[in-house]
Amino acid sequence: MAFFEDLGKKISQGSQDVIKKTNEMAAIARVNSRISAEEKELVQKYQQIGQRFYSEATQAGDSAENITIELYQALMEMCQGVSDSLRNIESCKEEIVAIRNVKRCTNCGAECPNDAPFCSACGHALPIPAAAGAAAGRTCPNCNKALSADAIFCTGCGQQVPVDEAPQAEEAAGKFCSGCGKALPANAGFCTGCGNKMQ
Repeated sequence: MAFFEDLGKKISQGSQDVIKKTNEMAAIARVNSRISAEEKELVQKYQQIGQRFYSEATQAGDSAENITIELYQALMEMCQGVSDSLRNIESCKEEIVAIRNVKRCTNCGAECPNDAPFCSACGHALPIPAAAGAAAGRTCPNCNKALSADAIFCTGCGQQVPVDEAPQAEEAAGKFCSGCGKALPANAGFCTGCGNKMQ
């Protein structure tokens, strides 16, 4: 009987995971659609700037002095439209990062788990969201910075912090850090627990 209850729980959890992933993919597809539309509009804005400049420049002749202030102001307005589109695209990309519950490394741009203290691609120290540490209820005994549940070192001061229980194995651990023993994905270049470069 316990076997069937356990099986039922696993099936239910699997179904919930599939639904969550499907909703995530649908949300990402909607944002990607907005990015695509914004990129098409961006191409049109670039073309309008080029066409306007070409038209005015050929009418002005050989002298740059003949290009009017009105043209300059019109081109600057068009450039502002380009800047707005670029900001919208970047905002959409950040929205996708939030949906996927990851963050980008400020050093190399790689995607890292939201609670990782170090980038697994380049080893750069990453900011930890305050909510991740606060939810775990752990703080550094040295500087009082909020820590993630599986933190081994403080991201604020670098001091090693006591671990209450064995860290949970991360999904599909392919290797372990020789410095702290943390389970890491097979493609990790640096340990997310201590920042150690992987061999």
